[in-house]
Parts: sequence; C-alpha cells; structure tokens
Amino acid sequence: MALGFYQGIVLGERGPTININNIFCCFYQNYNLVEFISCYLNHDIRECGIPSKYQLIVGKILETLWLLLPRADEIGPYRFQSFHHSANGHTFNNNKNEQIVSCSHDKKNIYIIHYPNLPLIKLYHPDYTNQTCIVPMEFITVDQGQLSLEPFTTKQYAEIKKIIALRPQECYEMIQSITNGHLKNLGITVDNEMLMVPARILPQLQIKYNDVIERVQIGKWYLDNRFNKVREIRTWAVVFINQRKLDNRQIDLTRDFVQKIRQAMSKYAIQFNSSPIEKSDVAVPQTILAHINELKMQGCEVIIYILNQVDNDIYDVIKDFENVQTDTIIQCVLFDQLMSISDSCDMNMYIQNNLVKELRAKLGGVNQFVSLMRALTSPPARSDIFMFFGKISLEIIEDFHIHVDYFLRVFSNYNSHLPNKLVFYQVGRHNQSFQNILNHQLQQAIQRACQELYGHNSILQICFVLVKKNHNTRFFILDKQSNRAHNIQPGTVVDTDIVPPNGFYFYLNSHAPIKGTSRPVLYQVLYDEIGFTSDEIQQLTYYLCHIDVRCRKGILVPAPVYYATQCVSHRR
Repeated sequence: MALGFYQGIVLGERGPTININNIFCCFYQNYNLVEFISCYLNHDIRECGIPSKYQLIVGKILETLWLLLPRADEIGPYRFQSFHHSANGHTFNNNKNEQIVSCSHDKKNIYIIHYPNLPLIKLYHPDYTNQTCIVPMEFITVDQGQLSLEPFTTKQYAEIKKIIALRPQECYEMIQSITNGHLKNLGITVDNEMLMVPARILPQLQIKYNDVIERVQIGKWYLDNRFNKVREIRTWAVVFINQRKLDNRQIDLTRDFVQKIRQAMSKYAIQFNSSPIEKSDVAVPQTILAHINELKMQGCEVIIYILNQVDNDIYDVIKDFENVQTDTIIQCVLFDQLMSISDSCDMNMYIQNNLVKELRAKLGGVNQFVSLMRALTSPPARSDIFMFFGKISLEIIEDFHIHVDYFLRVFSNYNSHLPNKLVFYQVGRHNQSFQNILNHQLQQAIQRACQELYGHNSILQICFVLVKKNHNTRFFILDKQSNRAHNIQPGTVVDTDIVPPNGFYFYLNSHAPIKGTSRPVLYQVLYDEIGFTSDEIQQLTYYLCHIDVRCRKGILVPAPVYYATQCVSHRR
C-alpha cells in the first residue's frame, strides 16, 4: 500500500479553490507468479495445482499485469496470453537441436523446473504480437508497482481500514504537508492554510422505542432492552458450514452460542419456542441450497449459518438465495468471530449489538421510530404521505416503471394509502449522465407507473437528490489554542462558500466515526416539485441517516441509499 494525494480545481461561491486529499492505493508486490496465484486462490498451487474452474478467473487477472522473465532483455516486460500444457508434457529444443523435457533432463538446462505439474504460461509483448514464448510459471515474476484492480476480500478490507483510518490531526497534517511540499515542487502555489468556512449544526433528533424517547448524543443512542412488538419463532435451525467434519471444540462452542442466542433474544422481544434443528454441511453450494429447501419444507422460519473458513462465494450463494428465492430468514455468523468472543459476556454483547436488531427487522419487527415530520416545518407537509427510494445505478434501467409500480403497490398494501410525495436519493458522480436519466427515464418511468395507479389526475410530487460520496472534501474543527484538528460533529452542514454557485448543493456529516476522520457527503437537489426549503431537505436527509435497522448510530448516507447498495452488492 502506498500513500498519494488527490488534487482538483473546484469552482465555489468564493471562486476557484483547490481540493486536496490523501489517497491510499494498493499495489502488487514483486511476487513470483507461483506465489502470486497461491495467494490469490488462498491455497498452495504447488501441491494442488490450479483447478480448471479457476483458470479463467486467474487468466483475467493476469491479462492486466506486466510480467517479467528471469533475465532482463531488450524487449522488456511481457503480457499473459494463455495457460499451456504442464511442463512435464512439453518438450524443448536445445542448442544441439535435440528435443528434451526440462524436468527430466535438468543438467542440460540452465534452470531446473521444480514444479513440472503446473501449467506453462504463454507470453507475448504488445510490440511483437507475432512472437510468443512459453515459459514455466516459476520463472515468471509480477512486475512491482502495478495498481491492484481486484476487489478485496473481507479480511483484506478489514486490514486496509485499520491503516487508512487516520485521526483528524494526522489527516490534517498530511494534507498540509502535501500543500507545502509536493504542490510547490510542481510549481503550484497555494495558501498555507485551509479555508475557514461557516457551518451549521442541525438539531439532534429523538429516537422512540415503545413509549420511551431516547435522545441522540454524538451521533448514537442506547438500546436498553426497548423494542416495539414481540415476535415468536416456532421452527428454526442452526447449520454449521465447514470444509471437514466438526471436532468436539467446534460442537461445544456452537451449542453454547445457540443457548446464549435464545436467552439473549428473549430479552429483546424475539421468542424461540423450540430447540433448533442442528445440521452440518460441507462448503458445496449445491448441497447448501438443497438443504435450505429441505428446511423450508419443514416450516423453518429462521436459519442461522455458522461459516468456518469458507470462501466468499459460499456467503454470496446463501445471501442470494435468501434475497431472491425464499422467504426464510437467513443470518450468517463467522465461526472465527465466535472464537474471539467465546467469553460469556463478550458473546452476549456480540448478539445484542450485531444480531438482535438485524433479525428483528428481517422478521418484520419494528426497532425504533424516527419522526420525520419534525424535519418538515411547512403546515401542508404534515398531512402528506412520503415514500423514499434509494438507487445507486447510473445506467439506463429497462422497464424501470415496473419496479416503481411494484414498490408503490407494496407501500400501498402496507400503509393502506398511496404516497403523494416521492423522494429519490441517487448515488452518482457525473451530473450529465444523471441529468440524462432524470430527463429521459426516471420521469417517464414514474409518470407511466403513476398513470396506472393514480389515473391521469395524479397529485404525486417528486424530488431527486444526487448523493456524492467520493468528492475528497474534508472538514476539521481547528482548536487555535492547541493548534490541533478535530472531527466535525454529526449534523454539521456546509452550504455556502465552497459549494458550486449554480444549483442547490450542501455537505452533510451525519455520522460519528469510531476511528478516523469524518467523511461528509455532498448532496445536490436536481429536481424538486415538492418545494422543500433548505432546512427541510437537509434535516430530512439527516433524519433518514438514523433509521438503519441494524445500527444504533447515524450512518454515512440515508438508509434507502444504504439498503440499495447492500442489495446490489449481494446480487453481484
């Protein structure tokens, strides 16, 4: 991982400003290709080889990389073309025009092939496409300094977050060093200090559990065993997914977890009325899906999967089945997590903080209420019926009116009324692309869906808000006495000076990070038939960041956007 910086010119109300931020990027190391592929597949290919089902995936990765041979030549680095036969099935010509097999006649060759069972690699150079060479994999290295384009695993992402989560003072000092050092070396002269801009703190909202009002403090609130409605579960199951047969330690810890989850859930209005069905499965997607169907036929309402050292694709298969193909509630738990919290107190805290609210929401329970009406100050708005959409695609969606129609009907069935106000939050980067969608697709799709449900005399009003997370703008509170930078408070709004002069923009920081520097989100109101005031749309957006069913604190973006992101990531 290497540290760099982003710079860009931004036109604000004060005039042009330069936007600077730290950027961390991951690069490939100077690995031998055998080690590189072993790390990528998470198993030693020197012993197991490369399964045929993974060769296509590995090939796609190698196609993007520059590869080096043992001796530097005039041609330079090569590109991957394809896998070839293994070395022990390939012959070469020596200087005496004799055909030899390298792994059998080591003394006649400069290099000894240690892994003749691995496939050879066919390489080419872009400038000499007609000339290819076939080389044993162990003689090839990945050229260092190449940007990693692959998505990170859960473990890798967790390690990266620890590194890049800079404290406000560290982030502030790094940005200052970029300004004072790198930019001056490039001949760019800027002020030594960051801009001082005015900001407002939105009023903190109230969270309601049953008849108890809980006030939000520093972006979070307390649960204290207060929930709305009780849910009873008649039939449920616990399934352990493992690569091999369970040992006694795994069995004991799993049963201890099952006992504790029943006790903990009963305190939070989830009552399991029976002992669970206990199963163990191998990490094979077809077997797992077959057993899900069996449990569904037995009337199982909840399935808790305990995953032990399985690939991400197993988790994806399970969640995809839950989201798309079955009404059964499925919850996944990592066995490594249970191992780290085997202490009774720690396990109870894990269940309370991570499983309770998520399971309740999946089961149709109500966790907390947030009164959105407190964000609306105009009298007519108090009789309105709002519906909120989160959308993250910038591409044209075919038959989008069908999706709008479906969600409007779901809303109507649940609330006994159709909404008369629709608010869309759209994650995006390019105004022009979104403007095209706004003009040609979303309005037409919504109008078509509304004509079928409301008739031609539709009273539906629409608001579109563009959500920009990757804008590289950071805010700090500077203590002049100690000359130290601190995070801005949750609810901080900046809507003057540095925002673009044309249009309705505002920065909103809705969360209090556990570690690192706050990341405000830039919102742009592109279209508003509802007629929100600045205070109303800002307060409404802030409130929507506090209704995530799984979290007891404000999140980065409004919950509809977060849910849309989660749905897309599961489908991918």
